[in-house]
Amino acid sequence: MNTATVPSDPSATVRIDKRAAELTADGFIALGGDDFGILATDPDLRTLHAEWDELPLDEAMPAGATFRHRRFGRLGVEIDGRGASLSPLQHTTFKQDATINPMHMGRERNFAPLSQQTLRLPVLHALIATDAGIAAAAAGIRSWIVNLHFVRIIARGDEAGLPTPEGRHRDGHLYVAMHLLGRSGCTGGESRVYRGDEQVAKLTMTDVLDSLMVDDNRVSHEVTPIVPDGGRGVRDMLLVDLNAAA
Repeated sequence: MNTATVPSDPSATVRIDKRAAELTADGFIALGGDDFGILATDPDLRTLHAEWDELPLDEAMPAGATFRHRRFGRLGVEIDGRGASLSPLQHTTFKQDATINPMHMGRERNFAPLSQQTLRLPVLHALIATDAGIAAAAAGIRSWIVNLHFVRIIARGDEAGLPTPEGRHRDGHLYVAMHLLGRSGCTGGESRVYRGDEQVAKLTMTDVLDSLMVDDNRVSHEVTPIVPDGGRGVRDMLLVDLNAAA
């Protein structure tokens, strides 16, 4: 197993602790590129985003649904005083309890895998290390299993793209982070967060690394459809599920 360590950045410690405190208090946090420092302008982030051009159709969607493309992978993450150590994990199917996501009725979904090369990209590790660092500070958990979903939603002609076809939902994880990698030719795509039936936040991610992180046990979320502003609209997201390692 190949493990890479992302050192702690002393200048970011206060930001991580502050964001963890906000996540604990409110059940969600909204982030912008500035929160990720130089990562938001790292040229390798563009290399990572190029992976979205190679995403296959999500064949786990209902028949005839062609608006979502996807790949899936997993990382193990250990947090300690030196930083975060990340290592690719074996590919597996993905499953959510039917009470959490009734759209898929609890069945196992077999998504196309992320390559081992992608799972070792330093820029990806740096981003996930930030997510895991916030989660660790909020929950006091140091060992994590992290699911990565590279998702592209496409809107064409009169056909809207549905970022959350299941509607308002929870995902069945401890925390979920949502990062915008790219967006073009579309309107809509407003992210909404709910505590019970009360809407407590709404935002539209437009810039690279605009992000939302939620405590999945305390809030639910949804995203409105994207509509093409012309011929073809695209919304590229990195979705990150964070769960305590057994």
